[in-house]
Amino acid sequence: MMDWAVTLLPEPDSPTSPSVSPGASDSATSSTAVMPGSRLGVLVEVTGDGNLEAVGRDLAMQVAALSPIAARREDVPAEVEEKEREIARDAAQNEDKPEHVLDQIVDGKMERFYEDNVLIEQPFVKDSSVTVEERLDDAGTDVRGYVRFALGE
Repeated sequence: MMDWAVTLLPEPDSPTSPSVSPGASDSATSSTAVMPGSRLGVLVEVTGDGNLEAVGRDLAMQVAALSPIAARREDVPAEVEEKEREIARDAAQNEDKPEHVLDQIVDGKMERFYEDNVLIEQPFVKDSSVTVEERLDDAGTDVRGYVRFALGE
């Protein structure tokens, strides 16, 4: 069933691996993860001077496990942000919170939303005491982007 994913997402060491995207610098690599027995695959592009293959594999695992909606805050679609702000404001109003603190409550709920849904702000799946961004900084790498493929979605 997953033969198509394995064909489309070769191992990083494979001669057919898309190790450098067109126009990318020599310090960029793509890493893949196809979850065994599932219907899920991830392609991640990382840059930097560290161990790109290992970091890429870790990030692919992170994306597969936690399904972030964007790599960075600025990548979150505006309509998603607006909807989340509206939900947070409605919830605070329904709890009869004073009008003068609504914006602070909404900002706090948005911070939590970003921590849960933005890749670099999520707790790192292998060590939840650090964020993905801290893990990338420690490794001397950065994430350019990712694609998460799920059969049936």
